[in-house]
Amino acid sequence: MKNNIFISLICFLCVFSCVKNDDGITVVDVDQLTDVYSDSETFLIDGTTRNFVYPRLEDGIVVTLGPRVGLAGNPKLEEIDYEYEIFVVPPSSDPSVTVTNATEGVQYTADLSRTIPAGELTETLPIMIDLDNCELGLEYSIGVQLKSCTIDNFQSDPIVYTFTALCPDPDISGIVYATSEDNFSTEATIDTVTISAVEGAAGAYVMDDFSFGSYLVAYGGDAASWGELQFNYVCNKISYSGLDNYQDTWEITEIIESNGPNLTFVWSNSYGEFGTVTLVREDGIDWLDLRI
Repeated sequence: MKNNIFISLICFLCVFSCVKNDDGITVVDVDQLTDVYSDSETFLIDGTTRNFVYPRLEDGIVVTLGPRVGLAGNPKLEEIDYEYEIFVVPPSSDPSVTVTNATEGVQYTADLSRTIPAGELTETLPIMIDLDNCELGLEYSIGVQLKSCTIDNFQSDPIVYTFTALCPDPDISGIVYATSEDNFSTEATIDTVTISAVEGAAGAYVMDDFSFGSYLVAYGGDAASWGELQFNYVCNKISYSGLDNYQDTWEITEIIESNGPNLTFVWSNSYGEFGTVTLVREDGIDWLDLRI
């Protein structure tokens, strides 16, 4: 859709042949190659859509930012060279709006000097977004401005884009029934555990019993506090983060079963406690195919 909008803009800004294919989409007739430029032809970055949202369905996803850059005019016999720059977006004058600039080499990489081949009009702006390094739900800003072009008439107005990475993870808040037959207490346990979402932290949860009943069996009482320990469910991955009230770290070392009513995994902590637990949701919803 963004490409169609940009091509339509090209047709609107200058007079040249546009035809419609069988799908009714406006396309450029590249048979009209010319080595002549007119005053009405402009090289520009498309600013029609400035806010982008990308689903992070798995690790290792890199996407292009999205906007197109190119010539509003006839395709040319020669290639078109251009350069652009990325600038830091200043803070908003609205104190309720927070601006988070994307960082080069972390959230994005960019090829700032490019060539559009002869006979071609546009290409996707070569800014690559690494979704692995984007905090989920956080809107990043990136400012873009054309610096130079082999076409004299080009638009150098600054444009600010935003992008956000999201995962379509379900909310797992609620009650789960936990059973553990292999844990540090040496006795099988059955427990009912409440999972609660951490406000303002996407995919982070706390439990009222991270031991799934084994603390009660082993030590004769419930833990008074679990410190800053969290259970994370992000992009179909589960893990622990933070420290418990004894300053121990926890980890999930293996997922034995998921993608159904049972989620069975092996956990351990730096104190030497461990367990293999099976969780069944009270609401009856199946677990997805999870990984660590």
